[in-house]
Amino acid sequence: MNDRKVSPTAVLTGLLAVAALVRLPGFTGWAFEPDELSTWRDALSLAGPSANGPGALGRPVYYLLQHVILAVWPGSPLSLRLPALVFGLAGVWLTWLVARRLFGDVAGLVAGLLVALSPWHQYASGFARYWTLVYLLALASVFLLLEGLDRNDPKRLRLAAIAFTLGALTHPTFLFPMVGVLVALHVVGPDGRMRWRWPSSAAWLNLWVPFLVVFGGWVVWLKISGNSRALSNFQGRGVGATVGIFAGMAEWTTLPVVAATVFGAFALSRGARGEDRRWAAVTLGALATGCVLLFLAGRKTDVYADYGMSMLPIVYVTVGAAADRVLGSVTPVAFAAAVILAAGALPGVISNLRDGMRFDPRPAFAYVQAHGPAHLVLGPSIQQKVYYAPSLQFEEIGDAARLPQVLTRTGGFWLLESRHRNGWINGDADVQAWVDQACHVALRTGRTRFDFRAYDVDLLWCGNTAP
Repeated sequence: MNDRKVSPTAVLTGLLAVAALVRLPGFTGWAFEPDELSTWRDALSLAGPSANGPGALGRPVYYLLQHVILAVWPGSPLSLRLPALVFGLAGVWLTWLVARRLFGDVAGLVAGLLVALSPWHQYASGFARYWTLVYLLALASVFLLLEGLDRNDPKRLRLAAIAFTLGALTHPTFLFPMVGVLVALHVVGPDGRMRWRWPSSAAWLNLWVPFLVVFGGWVVWLKISGNSRALSNFQGRGVGATVGIFAGMAEWTTLPVVAATVFGAFALSRGARGEDRRWAAVTLGALATGCVLLFLAGRKTDVYADYGMSMLPIVYVTVGAAADRVLGSVTPVAFAAAVILAAGALPGVISNLRDGMRFDPRPAFAYVQAHGPAHLVLGPSIQQKVYYAPSLQFEEIGDAARLPQVLTRTGGFWLLESRHRNGWINGDADVQAWVDQACHVALRTGRTRFDFRAYDVDLLWCGNTAP
């Protein structure tokens, strides 16, 4: 690569090719996660909240789309995961476009390559859920808000209202970083100076009134109809688990990119250009309210690392912007910087290609069917059992402390243990000690990963008499 500028079309084509290469392998071969099977169930029924979860009403946009697809294309890994893949590739394109338009060619190259090789975005693109749509709508909303509010352009403001409303109706956590984005855009002007600006009459008419009518009306309807639980997800997993999701988000984003985001926001905030200082404020505002509101939500409902997805596009654009301002035009140095940052994601990307970042119960079910199908199986997900092994006797583990009672009742049973790096996902140390004494491993599956994660599945026989 030399100092001559590369065609934008060639750059975009290369980015999309890289993104597709790390997203397509295993796309139809990975095992369904329980949440993917929940997507299938809820998209078909469009039911409200129940004991099984919040249902479709709290996240209607993606479920309505999937409902239409399933009406013409029977459920399969391809039909369920294809929307996530399409939105994922669209997110790579939009990241390149927005970063390039706001900050320059280097910004587009760096931001686009980082999202193309993002382990987090790679996983979401092969996961039958709404997260790549959240990413896409979050980035579109920020870009359209930026241009619409600056130019007071009714057309862009209406487009921003559409993207903003669709994002909020795709998942409620979409709004968490948007609070900080909006504060930043109204506090820091295009010249980078701090002063409060009230929304104009055009902004009220074309952006906020339509959003408040549609989104506010939807929330009111959920309350009146008795479906308010659709906005939450069970009762919360405790402070420890909530704090842990931020470590998961950082590991998913990769530590080099996290560090580059902090450095990039600082560098932009000290820059001479007003638009750079304002974007730094947007970044800091989005990350601040995104993290704080996610933590507070975790006190009332279950939250997971996925819920930070709407912050991710701002991270990549910020790193790309800082690279453009520091390195200037597209040069070998700029390309090398992008490659170095992207290289930090390769352990996660390669690991995801090996096992799809999911627990795979299929070998264990096949073993049970061959060696003892008459015996009870205890495992983490009855949805996986119904899909992969409908003939087996099965109970969800639930409270793992009941395992001794199950042994007394049955005389022997199969146990599926899904284990991540910190141990068994269903039981504590006391229960694991009982399992180690009363059970023995019949089959152990799981592929070696090169990142910090692990997705191993053990099949154990618990009882004295061999099956």
